[in-house]
Amino acid sequence: MQASSVPRLPATPCRRPPPSGPPPLPVVVDGEQEWEAEEVLDSRRVRKRLQYLVKWKRYFEPTWEPEDYLSNAQAVEIFHERYTLKPAPSPPVGTGASQELST
Repeated sequence: MQASSVPRLPATPCRRPPPSGPPPLPVVVDGEQEWEAEEVLDSRRVRKRLQYLVKWKRYFEPTWEPEDYLSNAQAVEIFHERYTLKPAPSPPVGTGASQELST
């Protein structure tokens, strides 16, 4: 396969999605600006890092966002309840999910 025929992934966007009209004002939570996610549309791993395709309220174009930007979003929980086979966060180490049983 030629390098020119390999599809390129879009660059990881900044903390705020690009405006597709007048940008809404962010909400300030614990001294940090936050924007409201309407829905998570997809998930993927890029270089072993989880990303979500997010539809933002009052924005037309969805954007790919790193998992860290959506750590408390209810939209992420809803997405994973609906799509159990999509890439998801790894379970924390020591939770027993990957530990062998000892006899």
